[in-house]
Amino acid sequence: MQCEELPQYKGDKKKNKSVYFVDNLHPERNFSATGCQFNVQGTSSAVYPIKNFKVSFKKGITYSNGDTAKGFPIEEGDLLASTLCLKADYASSEHANNTVLVDYYDTLVRDIFKTPPQKINDKVRTGIKGIPIVVFWENTETGEVKYQGMYNMNNDKSNENVFGFDRELYPHLESWEFSNNTSDRTLFKKSEFEETYTDAETGKVSPAWLSDFEARYPDLDEPYSDYTQFKRVADWIVSTDRR
Repeated sequence: MQCEELPQYKGDKKKNKSVYFVDNLHPERNFSATGCQFNVQGTSSAVYPIKNFKVSFKKGITYSNGDTAKGFPIEEGDLLASTLCLKADYASSEHANNTVLVDYYDTLVRDIFKTPPQKINDKVRTGIKGIPIVVFWENTETGEVKYQGMYNMNNDKSNENVFGFDRELYPHLESWEFSNNTSDRTLFKKSEFEETYTDAETGKVSPAWLSDFEARYPDLDEPYSDYTQFKRVADWIVSTDRR
């Protein structure tokens, strides 16, 4: 990763940066990219001293032989990922195990049930896929190169093509991530989306439900916040709780 400073927090987007990837076993996969965007990835993990990163190829990649592509296949023949997620696994020692288990799940589930997009294209996935790598940061101001750590390089959840997210085919398609597992909303004890909270320091008023859920798709520069379809699901789940 080549930039003056690595992202320090989620939303600290570093734009128009460069990156290059070296695979000594398969040098034909070596590539470089300019015009990239770097960002911190994760919610709870964003506070760790060693960060996860998202690398978005805004201008595609260029292989060492001069060929270009819009993104990078995690393995040869995979769908192209235009955004990579670099996972440090700082708080655990599983490292590649987490990624491999998701890959195993994807393989197992597709033998039992295929999603509508998978029926159209068998390369579409229901879980991420990745490979272990080491990450170095080159400070473009000083020229110093620093070993950042051992990471998993995964296809990020924002890669719509990898997961078959297509709102032209599926107009109401959405993907939501839970930000915690303790609130009444995430436990489906209530389906309330009108409450607000006020930040004690800034005085900013925000919808309270945004502390519980985060849209993964659509993945927009301004976070997607139309909860209409999601609330229909939440209403139904809450209605099944008879306790």
